Amino acid sequence: MATPICKECRFCTGIYYNGLGDISIYCTLHGNMGLSGALDPIRYVILQCDDIELPDYDTQCWDEHGCFKSDFLPKLRNEVRLGSLYIDDYRNSFGIDPKYLCDFFEAYEIWLEEDFLEDSDDALKEWYEYNQEPITIDNLIKKPINEH
Repeated sequence: MATPICKECRFCTGIYYNGLGDISIYCTLHGNMGLSGALDPIRYVILQCDDIELPDYDTQCWDEHGCFKSDFLPKLRNEVRLGSLYIDDYRNSFGIDPKYLCDFFEAYEIWLEEDFLEDSDDALKEWYEYNQEPITIDNLIKKPINEH
């Protein structure tokens, strides 16, 4: 998956999600230098920076109403780690907010357990089409940075 790019130095950075789904951007070259002249790992977290741009996400998954097409669910499902407690395990190539996807797939897992079903592409499509509010473009990552 593509990573955000620092527009100032043009080097790749990392985008990370903490347990609450808050986003932080890391840029090892654009960050502040520590007293020893080396990068201070605490200081190179960019919390508010206009120099970060999000990668290009796959947009073929959206229909004309801005809803996620069920045909793309298997690909989305394969990009996440179902059952993970780490928000970062829900990063995806579609740009859907990982915090939202964590809750989305947790509801899917509960449905599987309640109906004694196994996880499969067909089960996921059935649940999405008949039991779940669709994923919309409102669930996309809006900003790659925290606001404090």
